[in-house]
Amino acid sequence: MPLDYEKHFLPAYDRAFPKRPRPNPDQRDAILHAGDALFLVAGPGSGKTTVLTLRILFKVLCGKVPPNAVLATTFTVKAAAELRSRILGWGFVLRDQLLADKTIGGADREWLQSVDVNQVTTGTLDSICREVLSQNRAPAEQPPVVVDEFLSNSVMLRSGLFGGGRYQDATLDAWLMQIAGSSGWGWNLGEKRRVLSSIWDRLQQDLTNVNSLSAKGALPATVKPILVAALSDYEKELTTNHWLDFGMLERQVLRDLQAGKLDSWAKRFQQVLVDEYQDTNLLQEQIYFEVARRTGAGLTVVGDDDQSLYRFRGAAVELFREFSTRLKTALKRTAKPVFLAINYRSTDPIIDFSDLFIRRDVDFQSERVAGKPRIVSPGKVPGLPILGIFGSGSV
Repeated sequence: MPLDYEKHFLPAYDRAFPKRPRPNPDQRDAILHAGDALFLVAGPGSGKTTVLTLRILFKVLCGKVPPNAVLATTFTVKAAAELRSRILGWGFVLRDQLLADKTIGGADREWLQSVDVNQVTTGTLDSICREVLSQNRAPAEQPPVVVDEFLSNSVMLRSGLFGGGRYQDATLDAWLMQIAGSSGWGWNLGEKRRVLSSIWDRLQQDLTNVNSLSAKGALPATVKPILVAALSDYEKELTTNHWLDFGMLERQVLRDLQAGKLDSWAKRFQQVLVDEYQDTNLLQEQIYFEVARRTGAGLTVVGDDDQSLYRFRGAAVELFREFSTRLKTALKRTAKPVFLAINYRSTDPIIDFSDLFIRRDVDFQSERVAGKPRIVSPGKVPGLPILGIFGSGSV
């Protein structure tokens, strides 16, 4: 029988962290939610990492979800390290405090004594995909070598642009310049390569291809054969050397998941939790959906649509804003929305200024999750006033 949140988990939390406030009602709802999916919309400083950590630990310590049945990912290496540090640092302390509760006995105590939160799978999606392909390959098949940005850029120059003398092609040059919005000043070989690499990345991340661009009128017929040749030669050199860039890595994982080749890895998961979901691209979303589809795992996504910073890398805030609808369409699941709006990090002037700044942009409101409340503080937190100085020529 699962241990109780009020009777067991909260007292253990109080003893472990006497200086930390208890989870507020919204945070509590997120920690305890037991349905198919949770859509956690977290404002800045609202404790989303705390809630994500406590949700994982409550599931493991009190709900008896095996630690190796939990997959938790976030967007950056730094954030993934922070999440793992929090899970381990808090997990063992909470376990010890639960074991100190003499009312817990029998199978519950045996579970706590045996549980190892170090077995929770954490990391960026790229790092997890690399590990998955390395550990789930056919006998004698070479493990994937994921190339870094420097090498992938070099291959794009060598095969994509120098191949066939395409770097001198005026038609391709003019189109790439148009895509980049360049006036021609500072336009050079490095810029051509950068734009061409960006196009390749977006094709991978958006799960589309050159033919689709052409059909939508985004690619002139005169450019198509040159672009196809450039990207094909880039991909050919990578695959010939058994190399993958990050887009190819994630796309291969998605294909293998859909083909059932990774079932031995994926089907152990009962809970999938994704932090910084506002920076997710379509390819990554499909990987999360496919894991949830094939395993029946509960899916928790956490993010803040006001802090979507990686659109230049294919992130689409629309995926977060419309998560509930997209999940319903893809998996026939209903996601419970929970809003975290209490900011524990900033002073009142900063909170008020930030909220006013966001709401002054009328056009931006349609990009936000419907019904998102304003940011508030837990009480009066005085601070220096915010002073903005703008010159007459400012934009």
